[in-house]
Amino acid sequence: MAKIDIDVNRVSFPSTRFTLDEWHLNNQFRYRCSEAQQELSDRLLAEATLACDSAKEIVKANKEETDHRLLEKLNDIEFRKGELLLIRKDTALEIDALSVYKERITDVLKSVKRNALAICGKCLIARECRLSIDLVYDDVEMNLLKEREVIQGAENLLDRILKKTCEQIRKLKATLYRIDHDLENKENNLHIDRRNVTLKETDFNLKVIYKRTVKHRVVMLNEWELQTNNNVIDANKEMNSSKQLRCYIDTIIKQTIDELNNQKNVTNEAFRQRIEQTREAKTKLELQHSEIIKQVTVMSSNITHLKKSIAEKEGFMALAHTRLGRRCQRPGIEHIQDLVQVNLVKEIHELRNVVANLQRMLYEDIERGETRFVGVSSVSASTSASVSALASAPTPLHETSANRCDVSRATSGVGHIANAPSGTRQDAQTTRASASAALRSERDLNASTSRWKTVGRFLRRLTLIMLLLVAAVGALAVIVIYMGSVYLVQLLIVISVAYFVAGGRMRWFYVALRTIPRDCKGLIGYVRMLWSVHGHGKKNRNVADIFRQHVNRHPNKICFIFEDQEWTFQQIEDFSNKIATIFKTHGYKKGDTVALLLENRPEFIAIWLGLNKLGVITALINTNLRKSSLLHCINIAKCQALIYGTEFFDAVTDIASSLDAKLTLYRFGNHPNAMSIGLKEKDLNTLLLDTPAAPPGVQEKSGYHDKLLYIYTSGTTGLPKAAVITNSRYIFITSSVHYMGILRDSDRIYTPLPLYHTAGGIMAVGLALVYGHTTVIRKKFSASAYFADCTKYKCTVGQYIGEMCRYILAVPSKKEDQEHNIRIIFGNGLRPQIWGEFVKRFKISQVLEFYGATEGNANVMNIDNKMGAIGFFSRIIPSVYPVSLIKVDEDGEPIRNSKGLCQVCEPNEPGAFIGKISPNNPTRAFLGYVDKKASEKKVIHNVFIKGDSAFLSGDILVADEWGYLYFKDRTGDTFRWKGENVSTSEIEGIISNFISYRDCIVYGVEVKGTEGRAVFSADIKEQLPAYARPQFVRILTKIDLTGTFKLKKKDLQEEGYNPHKVQDKLYYLNAKLGYQLLTSEVFDQIQQGKIKF
Repeated sequence: MAKIDIDVNRVSFPSTRFTLDEWHLNNQFRYRCSEAQQELSDRLLAEATLACDSAKEIVKANKEETDHRLLEKLNDIEFRKGELLLIRKDTALEIDALSVYKERITDVLKSVKRNALAICGKCLIARECRLSIDLVYDDVEMNLLKEREVIQGAENLLDRILKKTCEQIRKLKATLYRIDHDLENKENNLHIDRRNVTLKETDFNLKVIYKRTVKHRVVMLNEWELQTNNNVIDANKEMNSSKQLRCYIDTIIKQTIDELNNQKNVTNEAFRQRIEQTREAKTKLELQHSEIIKQVTVMSSNITHLKKSIAEKEGFMALAHTRLGRRCQRPGIEHIQDLVQVNLVKEIHELRNVVANLQRMLYEDIERGETRFVGVSSVSASTSASVSALASAPTPLHETSANRCDVSRATSGVGHIANAPSGTRQDAQTTRASASAALRSERDLNASTSRWKTVGRFLRRLTLIMLLLVAAVGALAVIVIYMGSVYLVQLLIVISVAYFVAGGRMRWFYVALRTIPRDCKGLIGYVRMLWSVHGHGKKNRNVADIFRQHVNRHPNKICFIFEDQEWTFQQIEDFSNKIATIFKTHGYKKGDTVALLLENRPEFIAIWLGLNKLGVITALINTNLRKSSLLHCINIAKCQALIYGTEFFDAVTDIASSLDAKLTLYRFGNHPNAMSIGLKEKDLNTLLLDTPAAPPGVQEKSGYHDKLLYIYTSGTTGLPKAAVITNSRYIFITSSVHYMGILRDSDRIYTPLPLYHTAGGIMAVGLALVYGHTTVIRKKFSASAYFADCTKYKCTVGQYIGEMCRYILAVPSKKEDQEHNIRIIFGNGLRPQIWGEFVKRFKISQVLEFYGATEGNANVMNIDNKMGAIGFFSRIIPSVYPVSLIKVDEDGEPIRNSKGLCQVCEPNEPGAFIGKISPNNPTRAFLGYVDKKASEKKVIHNVFIKGDSAFLSGDILVADEWGYLYFKDRTGDTFRWKGENVSTSEIEGIISNFISYRDCIVYGVEVKGTEGRAVFSADIKEQLPAYARPQFVRILTKIDLTGTFKLKKKDLQEEGYNPHKVQDKLYYLNAKLGYQLLTSEVFDQIQQGKIKF
């Protein structure tokens, strides 16, 4: 073992040394710490055990709760699934039932087209085989034509119903698709949750998802339930609609069959009566024919006897001539005139007379016999042909000839007439020459008598021709005086061309024949109107002058009725005199302009009538205008004063700071809150109290051609424009209603229209001022009170405009509907879709629908109750009233030919309505607006000849073959979509009917990436043709109207279908799912072209 040497001196020892006590204390401390850690570990172990037990209980409770919820969910899904299966079954059954109806309608349509309509056409064609006089327009043809119209109407109705049925089947299939999709989702859900219910914590296929969270759907439970409920509700709704449609189809089919059967029975009865008439005529003619044959036989024997007598007499005459000739050969003194000579000469004269008489008798018998023979033969033959045509004509509505009529087609009773003995005719022709020679001497003897008769006939014809020439010259003079020599030349050219060319245009003569009564009625009214207007113009009268004549004639007659207040003509005259005196005192003169802002009331009329006596122009302000629009109207008319009612105190206060400092305000009426607004303001009521009613002395009064009023446009496309109304135009417009409507002096007019517009302020009020009628005024229109007021005030003529008739028709029926005395209603804007129903419900005898613009010179009127027509122009001589329809493009610009001239539209072709301008003719002059630039936009030049001009109305009209005009749409509102022209006006009328006459606006909006414009409807509930069906729907709580009850579109059209600009609900048409909510995401997809239309 090695020895270790330690150097003690080199070993280093710690500087601190612990004691034994310290060592024991340290060991005890460590022991106690170990025990504390041990206790802590035991406590933590106990707590962990408790926590595990608690967590186990919680997990177990949660699992039980989850299992319970899953079972409840499964039950809910099962219930919903069962409910959807029942709905699906019902929907499928409804689709099958509706498909059966579709097949029925299709079969009926085929039957109507192939059988009924074809047979009716064959009947009409077969009847064209009638001959001579039997080719008449009788009751049979009239009923056949009516039957064809009924069949065509039924065909159109069934076609529309078929489209509705197809659309309803499509909706039901779409609903079925959504139900199947929902059932599929619920089946998947059932499969998933059933598997979840069977899972246990000990299963091997369990997995825990780490590092990512489970994304939950945002769909809430109520949304899930709502979706299923919506599917069920939609399905029930569509099934109810389908059932209603089936009931409607049953009703329509039954009604159609009844109408067709009724018309068939009427036509059958007409056939039977006509056949009986023709058979009776044929029988009479056959009897007459047999009698004539007998007479011909007798006359033939008589002719033979006459010939024999003539031959015998000619023998005696030859004997006498021979004896006389031989006696002339006696020589010398033996050639004396003895008794033998005298007797021979006398015998020759007597024989000559006897032969002449016999030959005359023979000639007359031959002529009479042949005439009767040929006449009866031809008539009998044509009648027989007519009977054959009637008997052989095919019968409409599945009727055979035997069912329609039981007439034999045999013509044996007539056949032998054509084979009459030819010898008789030869004898007649042979004898006629000799008889003519014998009668020549007698005709010479009667020449003087015939000559005098000829002179008498000539004188009668000459007198008639002179009278016709005088009438023609008078008519031409009227045309030259009132319309100008140009129209006379056009008239003569048209008559000449019609005379020489119409041989190949028989249709023109047919149209002329059909429209002559209407044109004559219109021409008479037009001439009377021109005569009246010309009379006033010749004497330079203004409206106030004409009114004063009625005041002098019947001062105490009621002029206006307003809220049970009656104003006589004298009271209106006195009030207007006071107004004239006040404004004359304040320095107003001819040419100044005063704005009038007042409610409907008689004082409104009396105020501008009084200003008219001074020559002051009154600007009639729309009472609905406020702020900038109101200020605009006052400024563009350059008004020196404003008369306003106290009810518009707030409106005037809003613009007071912007008004011209020189403008004087006149406040009319009493209002507790009305106070001075700090400008030049006067109280008109106080001034009226201190003013006498005597007529003011005026040095320079208004004349016939001077300005009377400024009437503002409705402002549907921008700020209102002030149209110029002269005294002559006011009188002309009023006269057109009076004479074209053939009003009576006792008629009482009812108008609820605003007096600041042409319809109420001129057409209704003018009848009182210019023609002395009593006019009833209402402050505001009320649909429910319209006919109640007419009954109360015993009105006989009512006025309407715009959508008023639709609002009236929407009012529930009541007894006042037919207790009124209204004979005529006049106005514009009565939609064709409700025309017939309105007239039928309220028993209106005549509708005077007119068309015209306040500023224009082109006005027309429907004077003969043609349903849907807004007027007419003559097809015979169109230049009598120079209005036309010209071809325009989609922007309303005229389409010109290679010469740069406009092109006239053909019948049934839409075009812009124009009126030719004649500055020298007050009835054809275009006064336009106060703003000359705006007026120039309404005038087009080089229309039909270089240098002429015309007023462009801006409306699209259609003229049919007869010259009737129908309103199509406003220029710019009609547009193209999917290659088709879409008329918003027509769609509005159709949709409005389907939604119980509620307000509806249709307009076009541009869709990015799509050609044309899409229809945008503000309210719709029914189906339309594919190209006219609205692609977007906007639900509005209220639609703004103009003062004349026209719908405002401009603002809506600018907003379009952008959900960022529109707060209302928007929907778009999904080709598969129908109308769906249009959200911002959908809008972006449309803009990006991802959703196509």
